[in-house]
Amino acid sequence: MKNILMISYFAPTLNLPSAIRVGKFAKYLPEFGWSPIILSVKDIGFYLKDDELYKEVKNLNIHRTESLDYFRLMKLLQIGKSKNLSENIHRSKEKITNFIKSLFPIDDKIGWMPFCYSKAKKIIKKNHIQIIFVSIGGVHHQAITAYFLAKKFDIPLILEFRDLWADHPFIERSYFGKLINNYWEKKVIDYATRIISLAPKQREFLKKKYNIYDNKIEYISNGYDEDYFNRKFPQKKEKGTLILTFCGGFYKNLTPSDLFNSLLRIKENRLKIIIRFIGNFRNQFFQLKKQYESKSFLDNISIEVIPRISYIQLLEKLHLSDVLMLFLPKDNKYDLILHAKLFDYMAIRKPIIAFCPKNSDVENIVNEGNLGFIVEAGNVDMGTKKIEEIIRLFKQNKLKEICGSDKFISQFTQRKATEKLVKVLNSVVKK
Repeated sequence: MKNILMISYFAPTLNLPSAIRVGKFAKYLPEFGWSPIILSVKDIGFYLKDDELYKEVKNLNIHRTESLDYFRLMKLLQIGKSKNLSENIHRSKEKITNFIKSLFPIDDKIGWMPFCYSKAKKIIKKNHIQIIFVSIGGVHHQAITAYFLAKKFDIPLILEFRDLWADHPFIERSYFGKLINNYWEKKVIDYATRIISLAPKQREFLKKKYNIYDNKIEYISNGYDEDYFNRKFPQKKEKGTLILTFCGGFYKNLTPSDLFNSLLRIKENRLKIIIRFIGNFRNQFFQLKKQYESKSFLDNISIEVIPRISYIQLLEKLHLSDVLMLFLPKDNKYDLILHAKLFDYMAIRKPIIAFCPKNSDVENIVNEGNLGFIVEAGNVDMGTKKIEEIIRLFKQNKLKEICGSDKFISQFTQRKATEKLVKVLNSVVKK
């Protein structure tokens, strides 16, 4: 077996796309002759924990270190079974969260850097590490740590972009912040042996910005884990009720406002509709929901909010839905985002309605796979027409026919994503 060191601040047991991505790679890598060693932070004051996901990697080699970032400090300050401090800050103190983030030009988790570097050196010296893999998106400093480690020990570095770094569409930076992040992003990209991107347009953006040659940067999408879908799901009981579900989070200008505005224009409709949101949402979302409810005159459309649940429970809720929802803001800079949840959605085999920018990666993949309905972000008239079409198809019992082909969907499994990663690893590892 060949050893790979995977550095990620977020790792199982957290129910986050970044943690799941690393965990799934670690789950399947041994099938292809690679032994993963994961380096992450100790338990943090964060509420997105899912012990079911940890069972998959509990026998793997996972090292956790201390950190001086505020998430870890919130965990240390938490007393007994008191309310999770970071959850409270996340939900109702967004200004505090944004202020804390603004204090750090790279990212607010950079307090992990010295602990990560120190522990990684020990792991590399003790084990025959043949590749260092680091996945970035939101947390960027770990790419700098990996750069110093790869350079010091002369080990190939694989750099994965879950999201953009210096040009992250949801992160606002000062002039100085832009300079320092562009500097480090270029430095790490230039040094990296290979680069992985999770979206086609993201790959093209990075290629153009840094003049990266084709063979250096690879597109490996997110995926769904077949093991979680080869089971019997509960059957929907509300036969005459149309259920539309979203799971995840909203922040800044990423909101369901397009949906709410479209619903307000629907003419009289007697069909009972449930709009379901699953996740831990900030005050901004609840204010938006309240505004919609104060304007709506249709009593048959109701909104349900379910706090974040385990991954297994989430899949059951998605399976009990008729349509699954995605949202992106109206701006071309969001073209290159491919939600991780999109791949679970397609595996559920239910129609997707995506409110997204025109010609975005989301639009392209939904259209290519015949996965559902596209609404151009900000186009309320189009949103209303698509929802009315969904209502009509539901009444005709034809909605379930829109779910994509098995051939298209089966190419996006976690095992196949890992197989693509292994091809990259085997192409650069020193013999």
